[in-house]
Amino acid sequence: MIEQLADVWTLDLAEACEQRFAIATLEQCQRLVWLLARVPAPSARAVLLRRLALSTGAAAAQILRALSSARVGVPTAQIVRLFDEAPLEAVVAAGFAGDPVLVPALMTRLDDPTLGRHAALALAMLNACELSGRIASMIRPHTRDGSGFIVALEVMNDPGVVPQLLELLRTGHDHAWDLHHALWRLTGREPLVPLTADRDASNRATANAWRTFDLDVPPRPRLERLAVDEASGVASFDVIDGDGLIRIDYDSPSPGSTWSRWNKSLFVGPDRWYAVGSDCGTCETTLRLVGYPPPTAAVVAGEIRRLVADAPRLESSSIEALRPYITKLRTGHYLAFLVDLDLEYVASPERSWLARRVMHRVGDDEPEDATAHWLGTEHYQVRAPSLEGVPTFGLVLPAVSLVTLDADTVEASAASIVAGRHPTALVMSWVERKYVRAEFDERFLVSVVLDGHHKLAAYARLDRPARVLAVCRLEETWGPPSDRSLWLRESFAALGAGGKGSA
Repeated sequence: MIEQLADVWTLDLAEACEQRFAIATLEQCQRLVWLLARVPAPSARAVLLRRLALSTGAAAAQILRALSSARVGVPTAQIVRLFDEAPLEAVVAAGFAGDPVLVPALMTRLDDPTLGRHAALALAMLNACELSGRIASMIRPHTRDGSGFIVALEVMNDPGVVPQLLELLRTGHDHAWDLHHALWRLTGREPLVPLTADRDASNRATANAWRTFDLDVPPRPRLERLAVDEASGVASFDVIDGDGLIRIDYDSPSPGSTWSRWNKSLFVGPDRWYAVGSDCGTCETTLRLVGYPPPTAAVVAGEIRRLVADAPRLESSSIEALRPYITKLRTGHYLAFLVDLDLEYVASPERSWLARRVMHRVGDDEPEDATAHWLGTEHYQVRAPSLEGVPTFGLVLPAVSLVTLDADTVEASAASIVAGRHPTALVMSWVERKYVRAEFDERFLVSVVLDGHHKLAAYARLDRPARVLAVCRLEETWGPPSDRSLWLRESFAALGAGGKGSA
């Protein structure tokens, strides 16, 4: 609807909205503000800015919120005027203004228990790096706002604050995970932190890991503690000094939000690849293509090319050969599964499990709009979900448009399959388990293709289960604290060809 309105937006419509404000009820004014903030046209934003200059109190606060949500800069004079009437909204708007004149006013609000973390983020957006040490000093134990100040420092991206953060972490801190994340963001380095079931134990483990980690030692990407169970086709190993080129991480914070961290995406370098939703345990699994990653230098050669051409079994040498790929991921604890997945090609919203999952929710009669759940690209999915216990669905997301695949390459892979070989796609996988609306328990095994799009297309064309090698970072997958790998193992066992899936 908004996209259609944007296509036909004219100056006459902008003028009509402006005139409507004069006679509209309060509720109608609120709707006009909501609408104008979402139309990506300069004339629509100009109407809001003129209306802001005439507004005070709650009405001005609403317009500021709308403009900030659209990331529109507000004139400095209007922000200064509204610092007292709409303090939170004015602080948030200051971050988008791009005017260093606002820095002193924001600095005075760092100690405010309500505005402090928002002021810190606004200062970060204004690149006031001279205040990074002051912001770091606001990170105090046992305070909810500590995470907000840490996120602000990540946005500010000033490596000069690293020693201060290290000192906070090494002396013990209940914001240990956030400090760890900020140090990784600011340095590009991170130690391997043991997985623990208890938060206090995790905080101690994180602090201990950083106490013995030397940032001055050059990185040496490698695999350690590799163990392979050939019978089950599962390997475990640690990645040390992974460069994090491909990773799941939090999106940039939304200024003014209740939560300093919320939505996540799959990234390749600085670029978002797929939006993967939030950590909210009662929200549905959501996935949406943001943009295909840019081409990267091929590392599939030699021993790696031999491996992915035919992988009849999982061996230690297989994982070792994949080190150039695997160390592109983050430092962490990993499992790898060699498994056959019975995949089908999905080209329309109504066929995807993201929409069809509702048919397996007993008692759910809410209408569903399939297009609202569309991934945004053709993809593959496991043909039959597992319905024993927790309903479990499987998706395989591409890194390129599947309609552009080279037909001759697909045919060559198909010929190899018919000849009895096992061309293997390399994917990165994780599990999400959501208790949707606190009513419906369900899991998604999500995989993204790192190499092997033509192989998957060949398997689908032949209607045969596809051989995949799935690499899974336990820190990024959902699972019970006592055994983070449990839901991964269960999902692959249930969805792999020969598992207990049922339509």
